[in-house]
Amino acid sequence: IRESRMGAAMRGITELYMILCEQKGDGGGLEPGLVPKFDLGGTRPPQTPKQRLVPNNMVLSATGIHTYQKCPLKFKYGMILRIPERPSIHMKVGSAIHNAIEEMSREGMEGRSPNPAKATRDVRAELAGMQVLFSDEEYQKSDSTLDKTIQNYTEWERKSPNELVDVEVPFETLIGGVVFRGKMDRVEKNPDGSYEIIDFKTGSSRISKKEIIIDPQANIYAAAAKEKYGSLPFRVSLVYIQGKTTVREYAVTSESLDDGLEIVRDCTRRIQAEEFEAKTGYHCNWCPYKGFCPAYSSES
Repeated sequence: IRESRMGAAMRGITELYMILCEQKGDGGGLEPGLVPKFDLGGTRPPQTPKQRLVPNNMVLSATGIHTYQKCPLKFKYGMILRIPERPSIHMKVGSAIHNAIEEMSREGMEGRSPNPAKATRDVRAELAGMQVLFSDEEYQKSDSTLDKTIQNYTEWERKSPNELVDVEVPFETLIGGVVFRGKMDRVEKNPDGSYEIIDFKTGSSRISKKEIIIDPQANIYAAAAKEKYGSLPFRVSLVYIQGKTTVREYAVTSESLDDGLEIVRDCTRRIQAEEFEAKTGYHCNWCPYKGFCPAYSSES
């Protein structure tokens, strides 16, 4: 082997070693004086700057902010590193129900009578193709709630005094210098002509009346609606339709919106600074990344 190639090879090995030590943040377990040095007719390779994980053109969603608030490390694994996770039956059921609600809403907008029985059949047909992904217990438990969930939606919709404007409304808005994208489940007009944003929830957990005022999703949607329709929405409502129907309402004001968005902006600043510490808690038991999460392992 020619000396020039040997020198290049050794310098490459050294550089890779230095990068590894830098990433580990502990010198690789060796004293600084033990880091190999080579002087084979060249200079020591320059320090390689730490590569940023978060892109400058980062795009976020309300779901991403919720995830970051719950556990920044989970956000890093799922949203930045894109580590795939096992499909959740709750997410699949929620998606199928949202599709059915959208179809029924569009039927109403077109002057046709929505068909809840057909909607329920469509949801079951969509989930049947995924049955192999879940245990029989998971599948049967989710299937048993479908009729009641669709019924809750139709009863809520029948009682609403508002005019339906649109469904699954896409938006893109800038918050804290970061682009946020998403879709609003339903946009309505109140009898006085003001807008109301509706988001349907199919999970069992519910936020409190106080929490919705600072909820990232509620405030991101309010900001997006203001940009899209030219004025603040009168209200943002989260409608929980699994089990007993529960509605959480947020009467939006300029002051409350600014306070709510400051929480979102703080999260975006921390994400851009790559602050991805773990937050442990009871939720860790259901985390898809617990198998290799260092914080979960240390807590176990």
